[in-house]
Amino acid sequence: MEKYKKLFLVAIFTVVLALSLSAQNIWLNELHYDNVSTDVGEFVEVVLEDAASFSLSDFTFTFYNGNNGEAYDSVTLDQFTTGATVDDFLILYYYEGGIQNGAPDGVAISYQGTLIPGQFLSYEGIFTAVDGPANGVTSADIGVQESSATQIGESLQLLGTGSVYGDFVWQEAAAETPGQLNNRQTLSGAAIPTIIVSSPNGGEAWEQGSTHTIQWISMNFTDNVKI
Repeated sequence: MEKYKKLFLVAIFTVVLALSLSAQNIWLNELHYDNVSTDVGEFVEVVLEDAASFSLSDFTFTFYNGNNGEAYDSVTLDQFTTGATVDDFLILYYYEGGIQNGAPDGVAISYQGTLIPGQFLSYEGIFTAVDGPANGVTSADIGVQESSATQIGESLQLLGTGSVYGDFVWQEAAAETPGQLNNRQTLSGAAIPTIIVSSPNGGEAWEQGSTHTIQWISMNFTDNVKI
């Protein structure tokens, strides 16, 4: 009887832990790590829902070196600068001198030492962490990157409309917005199907009968898209 009691208690603890982790709705929202000449103003930004329900010191932001998979710095969220509050979402940002320039490198967000699901992210490739909160986990590449040609004052940002990380997509470098909503971003309780034309970007003069390539980003669609 005692054996079954212990198994029952373990099962309850597992369920409670899973519910606790799912309650922390936080994600990397903006990132700047490289630009022309000497890197200037490198920073990261996160969005946290229902911040009043948590102690910011329980969240840790960890920077990873993709060459060896090791963490090279970490900072708790209470050291971030508080930005705008949009509905129940708080935007926070942190200037970190010397964010590594990729090929690849990454970052992770954890709560009380446990990795937030989906928040071990990398740029310029993927790798597996060998220590820290993401130990043993393979990163997810955000799919866009900065370079020595990126202009000072630009960053990589999420765009779209929604309330969780998966509602948004990463866009190429644009004018940075630390502590504020990103360019073409809306925080809302519901994800809205959206199409954003990325190329061409306006002002083109095309001759009748000519052929051109149009590129776009689609978000939150489950069926075919007609343009």
